[in-house]
Amino acid sequence: MLEPRQRTALDGKVWWCVFDTEKQKYSTLLCFGKYKKKRDAAYAIQRAAE
Repeated sequence: MLEPRQRTALDGKVWWCVFDTEKQKYSTLLCFGKYKKKRDAAYAIQRAAE
């Protein structure tokens, strides 16, 4: 199951990334990136599921 979660970078910026709840780590799939808004990360997850 994938879900959007906040992640703070070393420079202090906050990004929304895709988190895999089954593996308990952030997704390493290349189709996902880092997003400024939660809804953008959720949309990327939805598009990947299609």
